[in-house]
Amino acid sequence: MHTVLQELIDNMTTGLPENVKLQISLENDRNDRISQTKLLNKTDMISKLTDWIVLFIDYYDMKPEDLTFKLLSVYIPTGARVNRIIPVDSKRSLIQIRNKDTLCLSRAIVLGLAVHGREKLQVIFKNNITGDELNQINKSRQRKSHIYDGIISDSEKKYLIQGRKFQEVLAKALHRICSIPIRQSGNDLQDAKRFEQRLNIEIQIYNLESRRIYKGKENPVKVYILMTESHYDVILNVAGFTCVNKDRHKSEYNKCKACKNKTKCNANEPYITCEVCNKFFMAKHV
Repeated sequence: MHTVLQELIDNMTTGLPENVKLQISLENDRNDRISQTKLLNKTDMISKLTDWIVLFIDYYDMKPEDLTFKLLSVYIPTGARVNRIIPVDSKRSLIQIRNKDTLCLSRAIVLGLAVHGREKLQVIFKNNITGDELNQINKSRQRKSHIYDGIISDSEKKYLIQGRKFQEVLAKALHRICSIPIRQSGNDLQDAKRFEQRLNIEIQIYNLESRRIYKGKENPVKVYILMTESHYDVILNVAGFTCVNKDRHKSEYNKCKACKNKTKCNANEPYITCEVCNKFFMAKHV
C-alpha cells in the first residue's frame, strides 16, 4: 500500500510547482467511509505517508478492491500587484488594496487589524517603529504621529483605508518586525501563517467564491482577507461577504406576512378575519 501511494503522489505531482498543496482522500465502498489528510506540501505528504496509512486504513474491514484513492492538488498563488476587477456585489464587504508593489499581504494584514483590531495594531508598533519609518510617516504632516507611543488616531486609520503612504510604511515595518522577507513574486499562504504566528492573530483567507482557503489557529483577534488572482484585499464584513445570513433572510422572505406561516399564502384570495383573536389571514396556503 505504501508503494502504491508513493507512486500515486509521484505521478500526480510531476511537473507541479513546489508551492502546490496536496490532499489524499480514501473512499471505502464497503462501509462508505471517507478519510482524508489535510492540505500539505509535497515534501510533508511523502515523508508522513506511513503515518497516514496507519491513520485511515482499518485492515479488518477493507479490501484493496473496495478502495478509491483521490489526490487533490491545489496551486497556491502568491500575492502581487493589483490588476483585476472585483464584482460589484463583493465591493460592499471589501476594502481594496491598491498597490504597485508586492506588499499586498502585509498591507491587508495591517488594514485588517486597523478595522477589526486597532488595539492589537497599536501594541504591535508601540516602541517598534524606527526613526526612518517615523520620518516617512511624519513627512509633510502638520500633526505628528504618536504610533511609536502605541497610538493610532482615527485620521491614521482613515489613511490606512485610503491606501496612503502610511499603509506602505507600516506594511514594510511589519515584514521587519516579523522577520519575513518581501518577496519579488509576492508573499504566499506560508507567509500568511508566519505572520499569524508571530503576531499572535488569526488570519482567514477566502476566494471570490466565498470559500475559505486558509484558516489558522483560533484567536480572538481576526483578520479576514480575500485572495483573488494573486492579490490580497481586506474583507470588511465577513458575514456579508460569505452570505452566512442568506438562508435566514430567504426564510424570512418566504414567510406569509399575515399569518407568519413558513410559506407564503395566496395573496390573491380574500382575507379571513379570526373571530377569536381578530387577526387576519389569507384564505389558503400556496
